[in-house]
Amino acid sequence: MMDLSSTIPLPGRLQAVRALRADEAALVAASPGAPTGDTPSAVAEAQRQAAGMIEEQKAALEQVRMALLKAVEDFRRQQREFFHKAETQVVDLSIEIARKVMMQEIQAGRYQIEPIVRESLSRVPSLQDVVVHLNAEDLARCPLAGGEGELAGVQFVADATVPRGECLVETGEVVVESSIEAHLDGVAEALKKPE
Repeated sequence: MMDLSSTIPLPGRLQAVRALRADEAALVAASPGAPTGDTPSAVAEAQRQAAGMIEEQKAALEQVRMALLKAVEDFRRQQREFFHKAETQVVDLSIEIARKVMMQEIQAGRYQIEPIVRESLSRVPSLQDVVVHLNAEDLARCPLAGGEGELAGVQFVADATVPRGECLVETGEVVVESSIEAHLDGVAEALKKPE
């Protein structure tokens, strides 16, 4: 077949395309494992090999991408677990500190028993036939123990089983216990609830 480009002058763009095709054929021929010779079958074989290598590289990159995604998810899961454990430990430590401070305040007598009694009485349906159990020391300090006015139907009794700073309210229907441990447990439970 006659090469017309040697006899017919080609416009500039067509010469550039011809030059690029010649460069591409040279690159394929120079690639490792490329068949020698520039026959169409040799070029096609080189292109198939190059396509196969590209597919292998794509598959390897996909495996790396999946491994990275799994590593990121594992890291995030471990991070969530770490922060959950840390939050729980901080709450537990805070409650323990509050317990010790409250016990010291109670030992020193630096607390008011009246608000504790009022809060417990607010949780009963009626103030009729109500018995409030207090530690003997708290009973002596409680101004509500006179049983006058709104609390005329409330009876106050000294009870050695009730610790200082706490109270127990009994009615015919319910028993309301106001204990330091119950309050601290409620605070801890509220702090540990997921948002």
